Amino acid sequence: MWAGLLLAGLVVAAMLLLTPIKLFVVWSADERQLVIRYLGFGHTTDFLAQTRIIDWLGLRLHRRTTALTGPPKKKPSPRRAKKEKPAPAPTKFTILIKHRWTIALTMKRALCYLARLLTSPRLRLARLNIVAGAENPALTGMYYGWYQSLRPAWRSQRVLVNWQPVFHKQCFAARFDVRVWLFPWHPVKHTVRLIHELPKLALYRLYKDMKRQEA
Repeated sequence: MWAGLLLAGLVVAAMLLLTPIKLFVVWSADERQLVIRYLGFGHTTDFLAQTRIIDWLGLRLHRRTTALTGPPKKKPSPRRAKKEKPAPAPTKFTILIKHRWTIALTMKRALCYLARLLTSPRLRLARLNIVAGAENPALTGMYYGWYQSLRPAWRSQRVLVNWQPVFHKQCFAARFDVRVWLFPWHPVKHTVRLIHELPKLALYRLYKDMKRQEA
């Protein structure tokens, strides 16, 4: 029985960690949406319609229409006179200087962790659709020729830039669509790696010295 429960727990944990979180962002003049999907659940925020929709496997669970600026602010309560507390004794810089190598190593590890965390999401598609034209058709044709000559330089399966020229009038419209996947296993892996790389004993000594100084 315990073996079956352990196996089921491992299967569920693997499914939670290996299933990617999908992020879709669409931004244009007539459509501004942010969609997050994970394990069949979806959260859609429509900034133009001022709505939030939560669904599961296509079934709508919750819909809310509200101003996306946040809940109404409460009226401030009358201030009460507070007793003045004595100012804490200033922390001496000698402790920080004593543990300067520990602080420098911790900051270095933290910056590496932040860089690994920011590079964890995988870009699946970034597409920019542009409909534009200048007042002069010859100028539009010249710009479109430059676009066609430079297009092979950034041509990629994941990054697409499409321009539809308009020669009879001056206009500009753009639609931006990006899709990103993030596997939950990656932040967990990077966090475990950070904990392993941190100088834990030296940080504990720094903490003890700071507490002793405050006392």
